[in-house]
Amino acid sequence: MKKYRIAAIGFAHVHMESTLELFAECKDRVEFIAASDVKPRVPTLSKDKGTRIEQLNTAVTRHGFKKYDDYEKLLEENQIDIALVCSENAVHPQVMEKILRRGAHVVVEKPLAVNMEGAMRIARASRESGARVITNWPTAWYPAVRTAKKLADSGKIGKLFKFYFRNQDSQGPFSYGQNLSDAEKGLEWWYQAGMGGGAMLDYCCYGACMAPWFTGACGIPQSSLHWNFQTHPDIMKTFPLPGCSIWNRTERTDTVPPSGLLRVFRLFPEKPIFCRFRYH
Repeated sequence: MKKYRIAAIGFAHVHMESTLELFAECKDRVEFIAASDVKPRVPTLSKDKGTRIEQLNTAVTRHGFKKYDDYEKLLEENQIDIALVCSENAVHPQVMEKILRRGAHVVVEKPLAVNMEGAMRIARASRESGARVITNWPTAWYPAVRTAKKLADSGKIGKLFKFYFRNQDSQGPFSYGQNLSDAEKGLEWWYQAGMGGGAMLDYCCYGACMAPWFTGACGIPQSSLHWNFQTHPDIMKTFPLPGCSIWNRTERTDTVPPSGLLRVFRLFPEKPIFCRFRYH
């Protein structure tokens, strides 16, 4: 029985640890070879749980990876069958192109890319190399979500014509008891719009993925709202809100052309689209 040679590349996203644990359960089918982070735009300071430094060190210690400082050198020196990629969202295309064109398959943490251009680069590299890409959507494996999908498909709850996704305000990977200072947070990719960070992209992409899956159609309109309590204290003093959530909505419209796309919205308000405030 073939053993797949596994590399872990990019430790920006907190889901690398849980993904590795799932692969480790297939111990008779996998061999952990090497791990490397992708050099961040700015060096990070924190070694708290969920940060890239902690995750890389944990992976090396727990799974026996050979540690590299340069993922391109890792690819040159090792024959890899599957690479698990959890780099910053914005650098998925450049990292995955290098892996795919070496013939290695990729399992990448959602979202696949931050824009259509990046997604097309990945698709082209996969098509031309013959290597496959799988995007990991953690909610797709939740029992509650799978049960809801079965109910929707069965027709027992009637015809599904509208899909809502809602996520409470969150600090993403640093919502689990960590105590990072503002300076430390500012150096983490999740708080950097240019690296594809932010709750609107990291969470609303779930809604953008599940909506067509549940309804079976591309949908319009979409709407989104957000409020960044920590980044805009002066605005909050002027317009105090008791609370907010991140949410998006997709309505099924059977007349939507096949080229219709679901838009994803960022936490950062430089270019707000369909953004509103909603009182609880």
